[in-house]
Amino acid sequence: MVMAAACGLVCGLSASAHAQSFTGVGDLAGGSFLSEALGVSNDGQTVVGYSESASGQTRAFVWSAGVMTGLPNFGSYRPSVANAISDNGVVVGEAVGPGGTEAFKYNTVNLNFRALGGTVPGGLFGSSAFAVSARGSMVAGSRELSGFRLEACTWEGPSPTGLGYLAPGGSTSLALGMSADGSVVAGGSDGAGGSYAAFMSLNGGAIVALPTLGGSFTEAHAVSDDGKVIVGAGRLSAAVTHAFSYLVASGVMTDLGELAGGADFSDALAVNADGTIVVGRSSQASGTVAMIYDTTHGMRNLRDVLIAGGVSNLAGWTLTRATGISDDGTVICGTGINPSGSTEGWVAVLPPAGPGCPADFDGDGTVDFFDYDAFVVCFEDPNCTNADFDGDGTTDFFDYDAFVVAFETPC
Repeated sequence: MVMAAACGLVCGLSASAHAQSFTGVGDLAGGSFLSEALGVSNDGQTVVGYSESASGQTRAFVWSAGVMTGLPNFGSYRPSVANAISDNGVVVGEAVGPGGTEAFKYNTVNLNFRALGGTVPGGLFGSSAFAVSARGSMVAGSRELSGFRLEACTWEGPSPTGLGYLAPGGSTSLALGMSADGSVVAGGSDGAGGSYAAFMSLNGGAIVALPTLGGSFTEAHAVSDDGKVIVGAGRLSAAVTHAFSYLVASGVMTDLGELAGGADFSDALAVNADGTIVVGRSSQASGTVAMIYDTTHGMRNLRDVLIAGGVSNLAGWTLTRATGISDDGTVICGTGINPSGSTEGWVAVLPPAGPGCPADFDGDGTVDFFDYDAFVVCFEDPNCTNADFDGDGTTDFFDYDAFVVAFETPC
């Protein structure tokens, strides 16, 4: 039932994929007007989030073809928030169940619902699912441990696998992003010296801290589908927080800056498949607004980009943050304040970006020796999957040869 309108959405968005557009997703009938769009499928056809139902409770939704459908109760479980959706229609998020808040996965094709566990009796936080692999087989999130501790974890089998903490004796870690194949997981954890630091885990290995922007707080929020780029936010100082982009192959952390005016704040919340387009939020004089970033244009106010492209139905809207992006970067979802003053999720469609350059291995927009060096380092590291340059599932001499050809061929 949830996906009954999916074909209509495919037809509708595909027909307008090359023209910019903006659509509010509405809300569930009854209750106060409220919705937040938190994630979009990799093909841009389905949006998930939460809204308020007639009972006044939050309920996870799937939005397609302009129709919002709340997920039904499954026995004693009420899906309250949907955070992400896989390529094959597996929705993950949080449900209210007998033990409190519990992570769930729901297959919109076969209508199978599964509570994922990770709660403790009398706990405060429960468990949450924040990201899902492309095929829906692996989930990343957090589980509660005794003593009111939250631990980053993944689900691939029937029970969660804890990822631990960066600092011994830590009490908080969260897994918030995952690559399409599940080989790269990223998030944040209690770190050394009372800090909170972004981390990554490669191929199921131990979590390791990412570099910082100079301050004591950094958190990773999303991973590109190809596993090459991790994005998030970190403090430069007590008063300055900026979005960042981290290149897994080279270990380079880039400060993405902020929009002009307002507080010194920006945050990267989602990234497209190859890491070339980042969306999130940033402060301006008018308040916090949705932003979009790429190496060609830098950081821009997404509303301004849409209006400049001819979108004419944004009067009265404030786009406060962008939270999801399709693989090709053309479909973005987020949340804002609508002309009536209510919080409402939205979907924006942008024209496709021009083709990238395959040899830009470090993703900085320029093909140079640093790309060659980054590829060689990755190629020689058995734990680095990004060296599979020809995409045949095996890293070998053919990948090296393919990269050299691409490096010597101008884009």
